[in-house]
Amino acid sequence: MRAVRGYALLWAAIVLLDRITKTWIVTYVPECLPITSFLSWDLTFNRGISWSMFHTDAQIPFLVVTCAVILVTLVLGYYTCMRYTQRQLIVGEIMVLAGSMSNIIDRIWYGGVVDFIRVHYQQWSYPSFNGADAAIVIGVACMLWEYYTE
Repeated sequence: MRAVRGYALLWAAIVLLDRITKTWIVTYVPECLPITSFLSWDLTFNRGISWSMFHTDAQIPFLVVTCAVILVTLVLGYYTCMRYTQRQLIVGEIMVLAGSMSNIIDRIWYGGVVDFIRVHYQQWSYPSFNGADAAIVIGVACMLWEYYTE
């Protein structure tokens, strides 16, 4: 039972922190806000998937991508439950599920995922991302680590 509480706390912390930061950005930082010479808060709404792939302003393709994201999240949720019942470590899966859930909320609430962290140097710029995206990347890395060390 302790593990369930720990996983629930991790999930809730990721979702809550991501929701708070996105709400703050949408409410108080509507334009680009330089933080350092290589970091800015720069609000964008991503209607695609990672790195704005499949980004579209059209409603039907956006709904198809959103349904695909929800389906993948549900499949991962099922996989996570199976691993948990087998007493496997599921920290990575929880991180991915939390990040995905928060981004799905954005898709429903804002009509696109709120991205705002922009890392750049001179003319080069990494695609904007958010805390949920960072949790997903770290979660996938944890899952890969777990897979290759089992």
